[in-house]
Amino acid sequence: MDESWRVAVVAEAMTWLRTRWQHRCRVKGAGVDCGQFIAACFVNTGLVSEVVVDKYPRDWMLNKSDELFLGVVRRYLVQITSEPLPGDVAVWKYGRGFSHGAVVAGWPTVIHATLSARQVCLADASKGELMYNKDGSIRDVLFFSLPPRG
Repeated sequence: MDESWRVAVVAEAMTWLRTRWQHRCRVKGAGVDCGQFIAACFVNTGLVSEVVVDKYPRDWMLNKSDELFLGVVRRYLVQITSEPLPGDVAVWKYGRGFSHGAVVAGWPTVIHATLSARQVCLADASKGELMYNKDGSIRDVLFFSLPPRG
């Protein structure tokens, strides 16, 4: 499979930098949340035709164990066990479920829409809130990539 899609996804993700964080929004330069940001990166590059996301409350991961976010990711991407490459997606467990995601720029550097920074930004996933839970334990993270195309 041609790997040029990776460059396209990262380039698209970079065009979203400094877009403010806004729950359930997907408008470059205006507002986006982490899931909508990832969807936009794959849709805007033509790798996925459209990502359909049902309505979701802002704090669902604090009150329910349903893997809403992970369910959407798994509809379009496949889980990988190797170290992620640029363009892959990292998904972390926050609260009761896997509920925060980012586009890998070059592991451990990721691009994500985060409420704590109130915008899309670059981050180092090997430290801070992406790496550690509030109690200091290491946060669970899963990696995903486009399925092989033949």
